[in-house]
Amino acid sequence: VKQLLAAKTPLLYVGGGILLADCASELRAFAEHLSLPVAHTLMGKGALADDHPLILGMTGFWGTKFINDKCKGADWILGLGTRFSEADCSSWEKEFTFDFDKSKLIHIDIDPSEIGRNYPVAIGAVADLKQALKVLNRVAREMLPQPRRNEALRQEIAEFRKTFVAGNQKFVEDDCFPMMPER
Repeated sequence: VKQLLAAKTPLLYVGGGILLADCASELRAFAEHLSLPVAHTLMGKGALADDHPLILGMTGFWGTKFINDKCKGADWILGLGTRFSEADCSSWEKEFTFDFDKSKLIHIDIDPSEIGRNYPVAIGAVADLKQALKVLNRVAREMLPQPRRNEALRQEIAEFRKTFVAGNQKFVEDDCFPMMPER
């Protein structure tokens, strides 16, 4: 928590472990209290609602440049319940999604073999995510009694979403065959 509070561009990166541990509400509380943007893997989709003001979206091959650039530009990343798998990490090519030569990683997972497997960790912890997030939430509230607000970040995410949706509008309305996914 100390590292995330001191960071200039911290980010939460969540995988399917959040859903398996049934701790989406703890994740939401933590992200909201510290005003941290949340990116996710394919398996982490749904850990935070798609319309939440702090959700960036999916990374890697499926992600957008905006989302991948946010991950690449983070100074501290807290990875929760993620394997940092190939597709989610753009084949681990540091010019696309994550650059751990520049970013520091805190990785929490229940499987000890996942900690540091694909990326070097500054802090690694083997833990049940529900219990870990309960402790992180308690410590965050002790260190920062009032929630942090980052309206600039929320506005940046909202603007990206608005532009992204507008860029797909013609496909939403197109009645071509075959039907486009946007429709």
